[in-house]
Amino acid sequence: MLSSLQMTETKTKTAIPLSEEVQEVLHQGNKIAQRNKQAKLKDRNLLQGLLKVNRLFTRQDALLKRAGIAPRRLEKIFKEELANHQEYQLESNAIEQAVEMAKADGNQKRKPRVEIEHLLQVLLQSPDPLVKATFDRSSLTHDKLQAASRKVDAGSPIRMALYCLRETIEVVFVVLVLVILIKQGLGEFRLIPSESMLPTLQIGDRIVVEKVSQWTRAPQRGDILVFYPPEPEAILKQDPWSVFLRLTGFSGILYDKESRIDTAFIKRVVGLPGETLDVKPGDAVYINGVRLNEPYINEVANSCTFINYCGPIEIPEGHYYMMGDNRNHSADSRYWQFLPKDRVIGRAVFRFYPIDERLGPLDAKRETGSEINH
Repeated sequence: MLSSLQMTETKTKTAIPLSEEVQEVLHQGNKIAQRNKQAKLKDRNLLQGLLKVNRLFTRQDALLKRAGIAPRRLEKIFKEELANHQEYQLESNAIEQAVEMAKADGNQKRKPRVEIEHLLQVLLQSPDPLVKATFDRSSLTHDKLQAASRKVDAGSPIRMALYCLRETIEVVFVVLVLVILIKQGLGEFRLIPSESMLPTLQIGDRIVVEKVSQWTRAPQRGDILVFYPPEPEAILKQDPWSVFLRLTGFSGILYDKESRIDTAFIKRVVGLPGETLDVKPGDAVYINGVRLNEPYINEVANSCTFINYCGPIEIPEGHYYMMGDNRNHSADSRYWQFLPKDRVIGRAVFRFYPIDERLGPLDAKRETGSEINH
């Protein structure tokens, strides 16, 4: 007498129709068994495979729970019955291999759905004493299985919504992590909002700020740095939402610059740590008593608001003296003295917008102006 599994494969139009994917599982399972020179699979092999690869069946846990059976309890009962019926030895692991094949094989544009309730319905008809005893002890019946299937299907929209929500959260989380890693480790884009760096940078210019070089070199004279204001840290909001916006770079989308979520300055490095600097209004900047050659500036500084900030003054270690190229329209180190290194965001290296004759790297002018006239 053929088992229900064999009958299903022999005559596909049974009282319990099986999906093509399930029929493929049965077909592949028997091919694997024959290849291993074993007899055709029996229902106990199907039940063994179902329990071993239950994680491949997306509905199995939900279906068994709806039927009032803990998913692991059915497996436990089956193992106990297997021990009690030692004459019924399992012949192979062909079913779990076949299920794996059915899930991965064929059309890669969709995941084949193995209908778990169809497999269970077939097994509930099984004449195999081991399989019959397993289901008798678990109290799983056709009516319970059908009722459980209806309940699971009824909850499908909710489960689908929760699944989509989970997928969305996972995607958003991964994207945010990548954005933060790129922004904090590689670089970011910035908009020039003021005229303090004329003529080098004009209002509305878009620039690339790189952050890789901070791990390999210290800022050099002539570098154009983007940095958080060296004023008291209260100027930069430190609440969790503001910190998050700074890390992701979304502050520019959600808030204007007056909100001080991500306030940043852009100036040029004029004095380096350990140097003595002297800004002489109407003349030039002197480093260690030597006049600094600065062809990139718009005009020399005509005034110095805080004389103690203009020199002669020694620049402490870990600090830099910053000035805008548009000297008479720039709030720079002449107003707030030194820039601590830990306030540096990155180095401006490339102007990518607007697309005109000024498009290109920002290092060219630094090279001509980083020397000191002797």
